[in-house]
Amino acid sequence: EGVKQHVKETKLKLEDRSVVPRDVVRHMRSTDSQCGTVIDVSIDCAVKLIGTNCIIYPVNSKDLQHIWPFMYGDYIAYDCWLGKVYDLKNQIILKLSNGARCSMNTEDGAKLYDV
Repeated sequence: EGVKQHVKETKLKLEDRSVVPRDVVRHMRSTDSQCGTVIDVSIDCAVKLIGTNCIIYPVNSKDLQHIWPFMYGDYIAYDCWLGKVYDLKNQIILKLSNGARCSMNTEDGAKLYDV
């Protein structure tokens, strides 16, 4: 409700946790110090089709593809260089019926419509 609250950890229940391969994990309730490394993650998703009430479930996350190949904050490698994405500039290239090509940014491309 927009008010800061202090809640004891014992009153909370973890509903979801995101782990990725190579994360180091350990069993919290174990009396020993059992730990390991995540080597594979299998996630089922519910996919809602835009403009409809249709929901497809389950869809394995490995069957999904990113809309954009890079996102802000991604780490990228080129030869021996390692970098981080701080800015993205997306361009749309249209091939016209006469063979000419036209490029525009995605905001202008969103104004296009079918004829």
